[in-house]
Amino acid sequence: MMPLSLADAGKENVIIKVGGKPEVKKHLENLGFVAGESATLISSLGGNVIVKVKEARIAISEEMAKKIMIVFMWLLLACPIVLLVSGSALLAAAGVVWFVVLYHATIRIPLLMKAWESLCEIFNIDED
Repeated sequence: MMPLSLADAGKENVIIKVGGKPEVKKHLENLGFVAGESATLISSLGGNVIVKVKEARIAISEEMAKKIMIVFMWLLLACPIVLLVSGSALLAAAGVVWFVVLYHATIRIPLLMKAWESLCEIFNIDED
């Protein structure tokens, strides 16, 4: 987990937590920065950042971006993929432990649904 201000430009991330004072948290949530939503850092210049969230580009201060904690999207998908392609029981067990720790530590249901939808697309799984 790291602040959005340190993210690599152009890489999709998932918001895990929004910190700060209640009024700051409410302001960021009103802009679309909520747990489980994806966010992509577009650019960072002069103490401000431009972030793509909910199909909109939003400019916020770097200080505000430090209050938004993220994790890489691929990191969340790593566990189920390891389980699907691994022939090793040890790797599969490690994947389950990783997933459970992430889930109980930070992830909410919308995030799991987004990860499931991504897996269905990757492996052409019909959800019906």
